[in-house]
Amino acid sequence: MFDLNNLSSVLPQPPLLSSQNAGWEDIQLALFRQPPHETPQYRSPYHTICINWGSGVTLEQSIEGADAAARSTCGDMSFYNANRSQVFRWDRETEFLQLYIEPNFFHQIATELQLTCDLAEVELLVRSDKLVLQIADSLKNSLADGGGCKLYAAAMARSLAIHVLNRYRHPSTNITQTPGLSTRQIQQVTEYIRDRLSSDLSLAELAACISLSPYHFARLFKQTTKMTPHQYVIDRRVELASKLLSKKELSIAEVALCCGFAHQGHLSKHFKRSTGITPKTYRDNF
Repeated sequence: MFDLNNLSSVLPQPPLLSSQNAGWEDIQLALFRQPPHETPQYRSPYHTICINWGSGVTLEQSIEGADAAARSTCGDMSFYNANRSQVFRWDRETEFLQLYIEPNFFHQIATELQLTCDLAEVELLVRSDKLVLQIADSLKNSLADGGGCKLYAAAMARSLAIHVLNRYRHPSTNITQTPGLSTRQIQQVTEYIRDRLSSDLSLAELAACISLSPYHFARLFKQTTKMTPHQYVIDRRVELASKLLSKKELSIAEVALCCGFAHQGHLSKHFKRSTGITPKTYRDNF
């Protein structure tokens, strides 16, 4: 189980924001602001993506005894493999965001896509990777606004893993297409979702209802429906919200909770994105 306390013990200040209690699987996030510091030697059990989230800083690192130094600016990032001896030092106050990924998650995605999982060459300072930055920013904002649901985190984790495997690994075999979900499987999982829309559904939970691994399920679900499980659940929640709003029996905040949204603002964001109007405007039209 992910334990941020073990990782943050090498840093003088606790995180400004973290997914410690969000119930995420396979990926975790922590945002730090730290004074000048040199960490003790430690080994992280997770693959780690560290992103400079603030101003320029000189970063010195020693990975398994190999020393390196670089000038890091906002948006620069480094990839560190799990279970490697690490020491870091920086020369001024710095803000950085870290994404922690379970090693088994990478291996499962790589196996599913028939790729090797050799990430030995990614312990470098990468000047820019827009997709990684977008995923990190989306996950951070999701946590900050209280809407960091498990399905959304799982979808982002999968996108990140596929991107890293395709961009930062050694070349391997091509991806092989497999048939999508059967009509019966789609019926089972959509009925399961319909009956539990008010719950914080997880990818593992949905996959288990048709006896698939989360990673295999996510790929086959999208291949079959042309949308991710998270997108499908959001669409069904907006659909249910529309019905409840038209009845005018519940407040908008109560509708949000009944449909599985974290709060009224979370409902409003997705409702307007889907329909083009706010829940209040929609209700006022009836």
